[in-house]
Amino acid sequence: MEKAISKYPETSFIQSVGDQVDDSESEKDYSAYFAPDIMKQLPVATTIGNHDNAKYYGYHFNVPNETELEDPGNAGGDYSFTYGDVLFMNLNTNSGNTEEHVQFMEKAVEDTADQAIKWKIVVFHHSIYSVGGHAEEEEILKLREGLVPAIDALDIDAVLMGHDHSYARTHQMENFKPLKGETVKGDAAKSPEGTVYITANSSSGSKFYDLADGKEPYVAVKAQLEVPTFTNVAITPDSLSFETYRTDTMQKVDAYQINKE
Repeated sequence: MEKAISKYPETSFIQSVGDQVDDSESEKDYSAYFAPDIMKQLPVATTIGNHDNAKYYGYHFNVPNETELEDPGNAGGDYSFTYGDVLFMNLNTNSGNTEEHVQFMEKAVEDTADQAIKWKIVVFHHSIYSVGGHAEEEEILKLREGLVPAIDALDIDAVLMGHDHSYARTHQMENFKPLKGETVKGDAAKSPEGTVYITANSSSGSKFYDLADGKEPYVAVKAQLEVPTFTNVAITPDSLSFETYRTDTMQKVDAYQINKE
């Protein structure tokens, strides 16, 4: 955290993609999470991971525009917020009811239709385009099948995910297929079709998962460095960029930018 904020001192808030704690009922874990001074100085937009999936999560985080899910797993529902001209939609994918998630996203987009939203970002924990051991699990494939058509229809720019403790960035994706021709001039895409999906590695370094053996057709970049990493998301009226760093050497691991006219 100190290295990340030192490099990006104008950071507006922290976006977590889940698993704030290891034991969902451990107050000791939550105390450790909030212990660093930086965590007391910046807003944090949290995501409900499988390790957060208990009523204790709601004792520690207050989120806006929260919806009720039929099966939220005791932790909470989906929520959304806007920051500048960006709409963030955060899903609790412990619930596999994708119809509810789709209805939530559609309503969030509809409710902000008069706010001149230029960028739309969806965040959830269980990565549907990862390169780790969870990538082909039945519940993951069901989430992919249920969420991707709505993500396409709503023109989502980026989806941020976690869960598989390894880094992956897809090509621009649409209709479950990589749009490899959309990436131009290295790692910058100009007014591209489709959505980029980014799976974060472990930021704490507490766990790392081996990369899967397969050659996933959707992957543009994947890495398991076995050191903590973080990603800076920078947004301007014309661009959405992601820069990922390893925290031991602060070497840049990956960079990607979407430009819109």
